[in-house]
Parts: sequence; C-alpha cells; structure tokens
Amino acid sequence: MVFGKVALKVDISDNLNDIDEEIYPQFFYRPFGQGYWQVIDNKIWQTQNIPLGDYQLRSRVCDRAGNEKLEEINIGVGAVIFNVFLNERLLSWSTDRPTIGRIIYDRLSHQNVNPNYPNFSYAWSSGEVDNEKITSHQFAIPPLPSGKYFYRILAFGSPVSYTPEYSFETDNLLSFANDEDREDESSILGLVVSVTPAVEVEDVKVEEKTKERFGLDKRRLLVLVAVGLLSSLGIFYLTKNKKKTLMRSNEKR
Repeated sequence: MVFGKVALKVDISDNLNDIDEEIYPQFFYRPFGQGYWQVIDNKIWQTQNIPLGDYQLRSRVCDRAGNEKLEEINIGVGAVIFNVFLNERLLSWSTDRPTIGRIIYDRLSHQNVNPNYPNFSYAWSSGEVDNEKITSHQFAIPPLPSGKYFYRILAFGSPVSYTPEYSFETDNLLSFANDEDREDESSILGLVVSVTPAVEVEDVKVEEKTKERFGLDKRRLLVLVAVGLLSSLGIFYLTKNKKKTLMRSNEKR
C-alpha cells in the first residue's frame, strides 16, 4: 500500500560498475492487469493524480552488455491523509480524495498494521465517521476509561489507506458532557463485533450522592421549619399568658 509521493528504489546484486546508474533502475506502472506501462519520472511516483486502486509496479535494469532484468510487484494506491489535529476531544483530518473515515485504537502500540486481521490488529474500531465520501473529516472521541490510547485513521476509498500511529491520554482531554445518547458499541472491521472498553460510572455515583444529599437537605429544612413554628407558638403562648397575668394584677390593685 502506498499513498502520496513515493521514492522508489531497487536492490541490485550485479556489479554496479556494469550499470549506468544515471539511467537505471527505471520504473513503470499500470492499472492491475490492463493498459500500457507508463514511465515514472525521476524515480518518484506521484500517486496523488492517479485513480485509487490496485496497480502493477515494474522495475527495469540493464547492464552495459545489454542484459536486462525485470521485476514486478502488485501494490495498492490509497488516499493521502493529512492535516491531522486533535483539539480537546475533536479529531479532524483531510484526505486528497473523497473517502469515508474510521478510527482504530488500542491500549497497546502497534508499529505495523495487518490488513488480514480485524481492525488491522487493533483492539477497537469506531463506526464510519462519514455518511458519504468527503475530503474533510471530524470525529468526537467518545468517553473512555482513563489512560493512554494509540490510534490510526483509516481512509476507505479503494483500497484502504492509513496514517502513522498517534496517541492521546484521556486525562488531557476535557471532561465529557451530554453523553446520554452515546452508543457504547463500536464496530470491528471483520466478522467479530466488539464493545468499547467499559466506561467508568463515577459520574453516576456522584449524581446519586447529589440526589441523596438533596433529599437529606430537604428533610433538614422541614425539621427546621417545624421547630421554628413550634418556637413561634411557644413565644406567642408565653406572651399571651404574661398579658393575662398583668391584667389580673392590675384588677386586684
């Protein structure tokens, strides 16, 4: 899999003195199994301007005696992913062709990807980020248990291209809010369906404690109101009795 500008080279086992290195090796490409071979200039393959898909890549070397050697490989050309930014919890990136994005991520680092494994060997995958093929993409990182995560961005055109591995730590992201409508399931690129790592429920516990505290404070307020009413009645009763006593004393006089 290649994408973007690719520098080409080939290992030569023959005596290099017998080969004109200013001319050889030469490189050619064509769509897989069809069309004419096209020359790659200056040993740099500019894939941005050719359709995505599968190609054949050929190298050609001749020595000064006229002996020729050809080698061919099959290779896929994918979209270029660039301008990758992570701002708080919002991940954004661009592609040079319209593609559909997806994120694969894991607690463990993966130096290489393996397209033959679900999620390219990563533990989890997001769903499709885009509803249709576009060039500007955004993905809101969902609530995850605290820790460090490694991820790559995938671009689904034909075939799938991917970025180098990046990482983020959840402690460095802002707290997540308004996640009541969030879906906990995440898709696996393969025959298996996986679930996003269990989300911590500390916020729920805090909310429950808040409700309990509100109920307790409400009961305390009712008690204080009741005590205040009783105190007021007591003062009124004492004041009334005191007035009656004074009136009786005045009558006796």
